[in-house]
Amino acid sequence: MKAVFVVAAILGMAAWSLGAEPVVDGTVGPGEYTHSQPLMGGKLVLSWQAGADGGLYLAVRAKTAGWVAVGLGSQKMDGSVIYIGSVGTDGTPAFSEDAGKGHGHSPAAHRTADQSAVAAADGWTTVEVHVPAGALPLTGTSEPFIVAYSGSKDLTTWHGLFNHATGTLSLP
Repeated sequence: MKAVFVVAAILGMAAWSLGAEPVVDGTVGPGEYTHSQPLMGGKLVLSWQAGADGGLYLAVRAKTAGWVAVGLGSQKMDGSVIYIGSVGTDGTPAFSEDAGKGHGHSPAAHRTADQSAVAAADGWTTVEVHVPAGALPLTGTSEPFIVAYSGSKDLTTWHGLFNHATGTLSLP
């Protein structure tokens, strides 16, 4: 009888983990996201997954002690909703949701993310967010993105010439 209970518990846990959604905690575990794309020679990794609510989970990790960011809606800063964060020298996380305008950005008038977390460990900084369904104008099966990182902890410092990339997320 104990063996049946153990097998049932293991199968239940396996079924639960297959349908599990990411946890927005500033860490990205193996297999936590259904999609993951290394960029910039592996110095940055973008992960994403559709949520059961129709929303979107995003995580961006970069090999830096400074800030890391992901923008959605455009392959340029201009027109993007940008999620940016860093961890201060005192260990305090800083997060901002910004609106891209031209070659810059500033805090957005309205927030789209209902969850966010920023953490740093082992030389990597990670920003995770959840954006509920309808908060962004996601349409179709793909979404343009821009990612960047900097060695600075100041969320407004320029990322430099080679610390950014663009692409398209495949959405289910």
